[in-house]
Amino acid sequence: MINRQMILSLTTLVIIYILVGSTTAFAYFMDNESSLNNNFTAGTINLSVLNAPYSTDLVFPQGIKPGDSCYEYEIINNVGSLPGNLSMSLQNLSETDIATKFYPNGNPSGALGNDLQMALWIDTMHNGPTFISGDILLQPSGTFINNTSSLTYYSPFNYNNTQWTQIITMNNTDSYDVYRTWSLPYIVGNEVQGDSLIFDINYTLNQTSPIYCQ
Repeated sequence: MINRQMILSLTTLVIIYILVGSTTAFAYFMDNESSLNNNFTAGTINLSVLNAPYSTDLVFPQGIKPGDSCYEYEIINNVGSLPGNLSMSLQNLSETDIATKFYPNGNPSGALGNDLQMALWIDTMHNGPTFISGDILLQPSGTFINNTSSLTYYSPFNYNNTQWTQIITMNNTDSYDVYRTWSLPYIVGNEVQGDSLIFDINYTLNQTSPIYCQ
């Protein structure tokens, strides 16, 4: 007659066999990999402005006279790693008016800032100094046009304190030429003789809209 202790011993051996067998009878494929050196780096927004060979640092050339016409320009480059939206403004226009000495009986009726004719535009394809459709014409109202093939001229005073917002998106390595094409009409007389103009053009590059991954 099998006693109770023997039954318990046999039961224990069977349980141990089942447990050991269950861990050795089944094998699963497996592989371990690691994603190392996870890193976040912020991009950069960086705009450079270079004076082109004919630039005069935003001061109109010395000694211009009625009938003269020419242009100056700067080269702007996005040298950062991110795209940005380009905005511009023309500010701090000032004129030195010494033409009054040619009018001993009173002030002249004009000044260089009124009589000079100027067009501001962006050469997006480096085809300048010729303006073509696709280039961007900046208007004194703060608007801009890129579907016209002819320039529109205004006096420099019309542009003063004008801002142009989000004119064009500049990808990294993009480069554009910003032109000031000007002329002094033949009909202008002594009222501008000896006058001078100076102003600032400010460039701003703002990051484009953020990207949201779904």
